[in-house]
Amino acid sequence: MSSAGSSQSGSLVPATGSLPVIECPSHPDRKLVLLTATTEKNRGRRFYRCMKGYRTENACDFFIWEDKYYKYLVDNGFLDDAFLDTTAIDRSKQVQASLPTDVMMQGRQDVAELKGTVRLLEKNLADMQGTVRLLEKNVAEMQGTISTLKADKMILCAMAIVLAAVLIVAML
Repeated sequence: MSSAGSSQSGSLVPATGSLPVIECPSHPDRKLVLLTATTEKNRGRRFYRCMKGYRTENACDFFIWEDKYYKYLVDNGFLDDAFLDTTAIDRSKQVQASLPTDVMMQGRQDVAELKGTVRLLEKNLADMQGTVRLLEKNVAEMQGTISTLKADKMILCAMAIVLAAVLIVAML
C-alpha cells in the first residue's frame, strides 16, 4: 500500500499522533512508525510506515498517509465504524480534550493490540478446528481398521478350530 510522494528523499522525523499504532501487515513483528515528511512537496505531512529494512533494497514498502490511516484502521477492524460518524468524531474530540494525550494514545494502542490478538485467536481457533476434523477422520479410519482386524481374528480362530478338528480326525 505504498503512496507516491513519501519522504524517501528527505529525512524522517518522528511524529506523535492519537491513532493506535498497529503491527505492519507484512511484518507482524514490527509496529508501524508515525513520521512527518520533510520533502518540499509534502513537508509536515504525517504518515505511517514499516521500518523493516529501511533504506535497503529489501525494505518493507508499507506506507500510508495519516489521513488514509484512519479509514485503514476501520476497514481492517482496528477501530469501530462508529468512529467514522462525524458526531462520533466530534464526541471523540471532546473526550480527547479532556484526557491526557498519552492516556488516549495508550488506550487506542491497547485496543488495536487487543483486536489484533482477537484476530490471531480466531485464526488459531480455525486451525484447531481443522486439526480436530483431521483427528476425527483418523479415529474413524482406526475404528475401521480395528473392525477389520476383529473380523480377521474371528476367521483365523475359525480356521484354527477347523484345522484342530482335521488333525483330531486324522489322528483317529
